[in-house]
Amino acid sequence: MKGNWLEIYDILSYCISNEVMESIYQREIENCFKILGWRKTNNTLQSQITIPIGSNNFIRPDIVLQKENDSGTCVPLIAVEIKRPDNIKRERQELQLFSYMRQLRLNFGLYIGEKIQLFYDTQDNKENPIANPVPVLTVNIKDTDNNGEIFCELFTYSSCSADRIESFCKDSLKRKQEYSRLKERISDFVLDAEENIKKLIKDMLLTEGFEEERIYKELSKIDIHVNSRTVESKIQHTVRQLEATATNHIADSNSSQTRDTTRFSFDGGIHYYNKRKFVLEIIKHYVNTHSGITFEELEKVFYPEIFNRNRGVVKRLTDVQKMISQSEDVKNRYFLDSDIITLFDGTQIAVNNQWGTRFPKFLAAINGIYTAVSNNDYKAK
Repeated sequence: MKGNWLEIYDILSYCISNEVMESIYQREIENCFKILGWRKTNNTLQSQITIPIGSNNFIRPDIVLQKENDSGTCVPLIAVEIKRPDNIKRERQELQLFSYMRQLRLNFGLYIGEKIQLFYDTQDNKENPIANPVPVLTVNIKDTDNNGEIFCELFTYSSCSADRIESFCKDSLKRKQEYSRLKERISDFVLDAEENIKKLIKDMLLTEGFEEERIYKELSKIDIHVNSRTVESKIQHTVRQLEATATNHIADSNSSQTRDTTRFSFDGGIHYYNKRKFVLEIIKHYVNTHSGITFEELEKVFYPEIFNRNRGVVKRLTDVQKMISQSEDVKNRYFLDSDIITLFDGTQIAVNNQWGTRFPKFLAAINGIYTAVSNNDYKAK
């Protein structure tokens, strides 16, 4: 399959370097699929065809790849959305591909522009539903990208099938989810790095026969700080701006142990709060100004992934109490007692109070709902 990929790479890289028009790019992409065995002459490759949807509507995918079923009829297998080779993929373009996939009842879609991406729709998976199709394979237009060979193996006509692609997509999605859970668990560990690392040291020393009291005494003399060297290469412009607001006036946490004392306001500088209290007051204000809001509606605004799926931003008090029964330390991670918020239907909720490095994500999430300013912003004026 390497030979096929090198031939396809040669075609696509030429188009990219010469910034060809989309119509020319489409023609060359059709030639790439012909290399893999798809043909217009037998209807396995259809381009720019009008497909009626209902009585008055229609769609016109750039390419639809078809395979013969058991009765010998060609049926759609993959929808392909093509953009110029100098395109930078946007959400609207993804949604267009997703629309084609769902109108044609397809689980697979290909985006081909500045790169190739295979999307997998798992909306019918009741065990693990996902709102939109997700990318499970990305191929950069480089002769050295091994994913190019994988792409060719998956989409060579003679061996291509829905079952084969489905199996690949499920395996890929499983690996992505496992990696995501791994990063989340590491992130949770690092949030309380000193406590967690000291516990590991204590457990190790206990197994070696040292006395627990002496271990505690020695560990109490040690300060432990963990700095992450990982930096995301691509961050949305809004997030970058808000992160600058949150961190511009404090010492770099990677080079100094100075405590961040920046305070934030959402009422134009009338009241300022530290990060954790700021989150609490925002949510209290949102609940007070949205009478009748349910927990489910509140969680759509302050969605769990701002922090992480397990801990969330807000949790039902009953869920937090279950978590505390499993780990006593959890009670220190949420605002409880007098800070518990009661919704109109009697549901009690607790707000996460662990906002160190995740605070910029919270600022990004509330952008457009609240205007956040720091006390340093006002001092600078």
